[in-house]
Amino acid sequence: MVRSLKTVYQVWQEWSVGIHGGPAVRNLEEIHGSLWCNTSADKRFFFRRRKIIDHIIATAQAQCISHEQAICALETHRAKNKLTLNALSGSLKRST
Repeated sequence: MVRSLKTVYQVWQEWSVGIHGGPAVRNLEEIHGSLWCNTSADKRFFFRRRKIIDHIIATAQAQCISHEQAICALETHRAKNKLTLNALSGSLKRST
């Protein structure tokens, strides 16, 4: 996973289709679970990002909107509150 991503859109792109020539994280998880994460730090990072992905999917389903609309709403929230992706993930954990 790319640690330099800054936006919710980039996180979704990495999850769904891959980014910078890498495979889609969704495919890695489907095939290997979290075993493809090499270290405990990588696993923590993965689960933080996964919280953002899960929120996008849950929001889209609950509000009957597209993933893109859910991404836009979450990115607007992140930018408005000047949150890093890590801080965003932490705030989602507290609110669920």
